Amino acid sequence: LLQAPPPMLYLAAKMNLRMHRWDRARKIVKAQPKLVKMVDLYEKQWKNQEILSKSELKELKAIKAEFSDKPQDSDNEEGDDDGDEPVAVEEESRDTPPQDDE
Repeated sequence: LLQAPPPMLYLAAKMNLRMHRWDRARKIVKAQPKLVKMVDLYEKQWKNQEILSKSELKELKAIKAEFSDKPQDSDNEEGDDDGDEPVAVEEESRDTPPQDDE
């Protein structure tokens, strides 16, 4: 795995990040400084429950675009729904009854 091309290292790191194995992910990507930065940013966001700044989000998106096989949407910074970022969900109000559409 250590001799694998960077996209494979990216995927291995993402798998470990999703399981909250920060040290293992960091060990896998130690030869790739950009991927180490990605691990640090995800750890900051999830483990420490800190909100990332806009510059950090842009840096994370650039790393994803470079190493991911998926095409990246350049227009939507916060909308890459790969399951990494929390998504706010609005609940319907329970005070108002459902309306009939006629």
